Amino acid sequence: MTLFAPAQARWFQLLLLVALTVTSWQTLTPSPVPLPGAGSDKLVHAGAFLALAFLVDAAWPTRTIGWRALALLAAYGAGIEIAQGFVPNRYTSAMDLVANLAGLILYTGFIGPWLRRHFTAH
Repeated sequence: MTLFAPAQARWFQLLLLVALTVTSWQTLTPSPVPLPGAGSDKLVHAGAFLALAFLVDAAWPTRTIGWRALALLAAYGAGIEIAQGFVPNRYTSAMDLVANLAGLILYTGFIGPWLRRHFTAH
């Protein structure tokens, strides 16, 4: 059972590359003004990593997202958090990392299986 047809995989791989590039740029560019509301920032983190997990899942449709892909995404999130400590007006945040992991868990534990159950390519 695949979420998308294998012919669509290249498009999702390209989208994943674009998403990783935009995420890296957004998180490693000096922030001119702190974002209001710490809670909304955590939702952005969780949403971004949920979207990255979806793109990884869709980019390789013949297999479900595995622990290696999750470990790489988690390492990417940790690397970004560490790197932000060296960027002006940014800081390393353990809670941001927790939000990143929450997005991965939400996708792999709930949304991904639900999508596979209800929207599979034949």
